[in-house]
Amino acid sequence: MRTLLLTYCLLLHLLCVANGKLSGVVQSTSTNNGIPYARITLEQRPSSQSSTRYALTDEFGRFYFDKLKEGDYLLTANCLYHLPLEQEIHIHNGDNKLLLELEDTNKLNKVDVYSGSEFETRNMRMVDGLTLTNGKKTQYIDIKKIDGNRSTN
Repeated sequence: MRTLLLTYCLLLHLLCVANGKLSGVVQSTSTNNGIPYARITLEQRPSSQSSTRYALTDEFGRFYFDKLKEGDYLLTANCLYHLPLEQEIHIHNGDNKLLLELEDTNKLNKVDVYSGSEFETRNMRMVDGLTLTNGKKTQYIDIKKIDGNRSTN
């Protein structure tokens, strides 16, 4: 009887001290790939008994928190070239899984590139006056446009 009561007390203690675990993945909305090294902040609510915990995602975008009390939390995810995300979550005892999607901010506008500038070197024409340069490796160098030491030829 004594061992049964002791076992019951130990199991009751384990049930009362049960902890929540939070695991999840941070993904990019454009590629659906995990975002490595994103900073995850988990702040317990209400703020009067606030305790803040931090984590970094691994190379696949995964993060993990353990030994969490049941309750409401504010989760924040930050990463370079992505918009930050804040989300209110409720942690239950046991495993809690979460998927966070961050929007990209590194989308560039259209860029037009024009290549009409005069270079300091160019290929010579095959026929230039009386000179035939066809089949030879020749280049014309304009000394006036070269940024170099002209005094040593």
